[in-house]
Amino acid sequence: MASVLSYLRELNIVTMMLRILLAVLCGGLIGLERERKNRPAGFRTYMLTALGATLTVLLSLQLDQMLHGPWRALAESIGATQDVSRFGAEAAKGIGFLGAGTIIITARQQGTDKIRCRFLTGIRSAHPRRRSRESILRT
Repeated sequence: MASVLSYLRELNIVTMMLRILLAVLCGGLIGLERERKNRPAGFRTYMLTALGATLTVLLSLQLDQMLHGPWRALAESIGATQDVSRFGAEAAKGIGFLGAGTIIITARQQGTDKIRCRFLTGIRSAHPRRRSRESILRT
């Protein structure tokens, strides 16, 4: 069992494909459950989101492995440094945009502004200059 787990921690083509398959499967299951409840984001959305997040993390892991392995001398000679955690942060930002879109679509379908106002209030309170709601809507 320990040898199987240590093999799965390695970064090779088999483990990458297994991680991608598991991500698509989990995202698809969540999406199917949401479609069954007639929610705005469904099977394809969650499956593609899970796939994109997995590919982003795998890219980050691969880049880290290459910069500390075969490309180390070249990276040091040109002074290249890479913060591999930035890729994951961008994936989280993209998922946040999907959530915001879902909130706005839900508000339109319900015919109320209640959810949209809550979302805009969250933006306004998080914004450093605390702009008004109207100026946020114009941008």
